[in-house]
Amino acid sequence: MKKLFKWVVLLQTILMANDGAYTMSGNQLIPIFESNISIPKEVLTIKRLKDGLLDVTVEYTFYNPDKRKKVMVGFEADEPSGDVDGTPKNGGHPYMSEFSVMMNNKKVLYKIAIDADDKGYIKNNKIVSDDVTAKLKDPWFNGNESGIGYVYYFNATFEHGTNYITHHYRYEPSGSVMTQYEIDYVLTAASRWAGGVIKDFTLIIDVGDITDFVISKEFFTKGKEWEVNGWTKDTVFNKFDDPKEQTPALAFYIQKSPVVFKKKNFKIEGDLHLVSWRIQEPYHRYLEEFNYMENLLPFSSDYIENMLPRDRLSYKILKNLPFARRGYVFKSSRMKKYFKSLEWYRENPNYVPKWSDLTKEENEWITKLRKQSLELLKNLPFAKRGYVFKKAYLQNYFKQQYWYAPNKSYKVVLSELSVHEKKWLQEIKKLKVTDNFDLYEWIDKYPKF
Repeated sequence: MKKLFKWVVLLQTILMANDGAYTMSGNQLIPIFESNISIPKEVLTIKRLKDGLLDVTVEYTFYNPDKRKKVMVGFEADEPSGDVDGTPKNGGHPYMSEFSVMMNNKKVLYKIAIDADDKGYIKNNKIVSDDVTAKLKDPWFNGNESGIGYVYYFNATFEHGTNYITHHYRYEPSGSVMTQYEIDYVLTAASRWAGGVIKDFTLIIDVGDITDFVISKEFFTKGKEWEVNGWTKDTVFNKFDDPKEQTPALAFYIQKSPVVFKKKNFKIEGDLHLVSWRIQEPYHRYLEEFNYMENLLPFSSDYIENMLPRDRLSYKILKNLPFARRGYVFKSSRMKKYFKSLEWYRENPNYVPKWSDLTKEENEWITKLRKQSLELLKNLPFAKRGYVFKKAYLQNYFKQQYWYAPNKSYKVVLSELSVHEKKWLQEIKKLKVTDNFDLYEWIDKYPKF
């Protein structure tokens, strides 16, 4: 019987945006359209680090056809919302760090403007005017009642000809109980520069190997526009929301990062919205046990936490999950049938399974599975006598066995074990988590009770 869950979403919205041109009126920053300086090239690199932070580098090539010119340039970051603390840290965005600006190979000092709307605690920072920005027919501002949360701005001297600006920063991405992380980046802000077109645009997304995510089709239309080591599949976005709000999207199943989007004469008509789902029924990372008849296993190695198998086939499927992700063709008809039921599975007749292929996360999970399996085996003699376990995954496993009869009064007494049980247990204790043992082969060797 499947469990029912009540979803409670705790979300922080953090949108980052391309550079825009600004002017200042009093204490207000006002975005403007720069009619002469254009962007021949932009390379945007987003990398997900091991600690979950996103490391972002934005490299612009600007072209100024006129003589030297000074322009106020602003990098925009939306204010966080949801179950988060939006209080500025060190006068800047609370979920953003290590921000830097380089222009023409020289470090540039910047200031931070903060939208003080409904935030009376901000007193010493300059204010971004919602009233002024809302009047501009720019996609970045339309429908955004709270306006810009933060603008990291600086005075840029554009020499005649080619100029270079590079930003680097790190930030904590959005997330919820349903999503592992979300990446939002407003590309359309770059349309304020001359021509509204980036002649040579490159987007590089590196969120790790053996992972999957979805990107809404806002600035692209087809999967073949991406360079992908893996495969893609047309899908819909917001699958847990109102069906009327679902939008076309592309699901990415990545064997090896990064994925790359390149476009010449890129007319910016949409923004980046990427989501890695944490929960996709009928599988999710909080399963107490894995039952192949009810649960579908994920492609991403980030999704799995504690799992012990319901039965022998479930265990074999769990052990072979890393190799299935790489397209191993199974000989067992039951194994083949199960994995073919998963939307992400693609057979690769050329793949030869190797333990060295596994990612760090997969190795950690396999080690955990073996560790829990060893603990299960070591406690099997006491479960046979009705011992009630404090560890949930052990109790949950044994209560599924037809022979288990819980006895709260039973206390572990090693001397009660038979000679054969003691010998079997001694052999179990020789096993290590580095050994590729089979849980059910050892259960089969357990002496008749």
